[in-house]
Amino acid sequence: MSYRGEKLILELTPVQIHALGFALDNISTSEFFDSADEKHGEKLMKAVSEIKRRIEAIEGDLLACGFGYEDDFGEEKAIERYGKKLYWEFVELGFSGKPLGIKEVHTHIDYDILSTELQKLIDDLPVVTIDESWDHGFFSDKLDGTQQFYIAIDKETKSVFLIDTQGYEYARYVSHLKNMPCAKKERGAS
Repeated sequence: MSYRGEKLILELTPVQIHALGFALDNISTSEFFDSADEKHGEKLMKAVSEIKRRIEAIEGDLLACGFGYEDDFGEEKAIERYGKKLYWEFVELGFSGKPLGIKEVHTHIDYDILSTELQKLIDDLPVVTIDESWDHGFFSDKLDGTQQFYIAIDKETKSVFLIDTQGYEYARYVSHLKNMPCAKKERGAS
């Protein structure tokens, strides 16, 4: 990041550009301005619209040049299955990104404090066992990318993890899952 004249110059990856565009699509204007200041609010919304337009153009250019990615990561299938609201609640729970092994998973999700809907989603997820065949840790291609979410149980430590593949065949995002009912753990990890 640098500052030149009156412009802040940011270097962003294609993923960061997509995330920023998504955030701009979903902002709540009341967070940014006081309703009594309509003139400032209009000016801000015009600026946000212009940034969004520019980001969309950059994303299109990146994809056309072979950089970046299609922007749904296979999300459409999961959103269709769980609904948009529940899907986004799930992916925003807080995961460690691209951990190699268990020691690199620094996030924890407490099953007991989740909404009933999220608990049901988790209860219905396929369960896999992390064993010696996972020779590349969480980067082992052991998952089906068409199934976005999994529960994984480590054979050795009995630790339970929640996984988001984001459409890949490995555990791209992982979090410890605490207080999951025993019956769920025992229902046939494979």
